[in-house]
Amino acid sequence: MRFYLKLVILFFLFSPLNILAQSPDFNYLNAKSYGFLTGTSFIDENLPGNHNYHPIQFIYKISKPLLKFNPERKSNISINFEPQFNPVFISNAKNSIEFGLNVGFLYERKISESSIIFGGIGSGPHYINVETSLQSKGFIFSDNFIIGLRQLLRENKRTEFNVQIRFRHISNAGISEPNLGIDNFFIMFGLSRIIPRI
Repeated sequence: MRFYLKLVILFFLFSPLNILAQSPDFNYLNAKSYGFLTGTSFIDENLPGNHNYHPIQFIYKISKPLLKFNPERKSNISINFEPQFNPVFISNAKNSIEFGLNVGFLYERKISESSIIFGGIGSGPHYINVETSLQSKGFIFSDNFIIGLRQLLRENKRTEFNVQIRFRHISNAGISEPNLGIDNFFIMFGLSRIIPRI
């Protein structure tokens, strides 16, 4: 199974179909990207009964800058789409899964020709299949607050490394009880394919 997962990741990141000519006016902030993020909660929600709610996130990320192309641009705003599937490990209790889609906006600031820092927010519909004393199972919203760094890895400017910290709150806006919410802090890492805007 791990072998096939590695093949899929390599296909998306390095497929010859995605090798594009670079514009002489290439600006990292103007480039679209797509790739994978994964990470684990490093601060878990402590549920009553001394159970920890510990998710691991697997995200496919699509990012598109929103401001008009400008090779001299130092900052930009991007929109992100993040379908995800997340196993959840609950100590001394039944394990769970989450899945859903997040949509978010990032403010990005170029600190060098190959490095960008960013911060932003996102939200989206999710589903969890376990009920805890803090949160009912079923439909929820996943709200995220994000800071991080994007770094180009290759001289041809086609691959980037992404590291970020996320605070996430899940709850269902009062649709069903209990609805006290579950909070986690995540450390995330990812690789993405860069698509220059020419």
